[in-house]
Amino acid sequence: MSEKEMLKIVSEVQKKGFQNVLQKQNWNFYTLLNLLWMVSNNPIVVKEEQKNILEIIQKELIGYQFQDKKIGVIADTHIGSVNHNWEYIKRTYERFSKEGIKNIFHMGDLVEGYPRQYKEQKEKGKTICEEQMEDIINNYPKGFNNFVIIGNHEKTFSEYDVDFQQELNNIRKDILYLSQEGEINCVDWNNRKINLKHKITKEPIPPFLQDVYLTIGGHSHYYDYNPKFHILKVPTCSNNHSIGRMSSKYEPGFIILENREKGIIVHRYGFDEKVTKHILKRVIKEENKY
Repeated sequence: MSEKEMLKIVSEVQKKGFQNVLQKQNWNFYTLLNLLWMVSNNPIVVKEEQKNILEIIQKELIGYQFQDKKIGVIADTHIGSVNHNWEYIKRTYERFSKEGIKNIFHMGDLVEGYPRQYKEQKEKGKTICEEQMEDIINNYPKGFNNFVIIGNHEKTFSEYDVDFQQELNNIRKDILYLSQEGEINCVDWNNRKINLKHKITKEPIPPFLQDVYLTIGGHSHYYDYNPKFHILKVPTCSNNHSIGRMSSKYEPGFIILENREKGIIVHRYGFDEKVTKHILKRVIKEENKY
């Protein structure tokens, strides 16, 4: 694409809006953001114009702003699976309540989704998906704001023409899916940019995300922290984990994050038979990134 064509598209974004241009071009969310970033760094663009473009990028990246001191993080509950565990979920939210936490990040795979053996039996598969949604509507803990990332298991509902995200939120306003597939889920937490993903990939970090303080992901079903890139993986809150592995990182559990001046403090929790246990504490500081 020529420089002239890129500048024309950026001009359209400013006049007609990001989403309108995205739809018109039929591009991936990342593609348009990358183009905006490239143009903002072009020497022919004046400073005032650069500022305007960067404000558009920031607006599209940041979906929500939080002022809380603490936020709860849970992942991979797989409700509807033979391995889902309502007791773990109940004890997780009891801890959140005890800590005074109201806002929760769920890192995806809230549900199990469609059973693959019924892929050719639409009515049977649809019934099972609807039963999972009904289970969440009736039994998922209330009194919190749950911001959920779309996981690979949520996507399977479309196989049975079930608009899971919309139908669930129509009844449970406290369970909100953040975005559509392929979009970036960034939030501002006390002026620290947090990137929320279901699956952490090895793809290069886009330049417009270089100032992200912490990236949080699920999907792997185990706890891990990469200090070089500030990537935190959240364990599964179900029995769907690697029981045979000896490392404690495979224990099911959840995370509580504290936003302090010195950094973000990570508290990892797990479960004994009767007790919710605090496993570790670490501080994530800004320095030594990338």
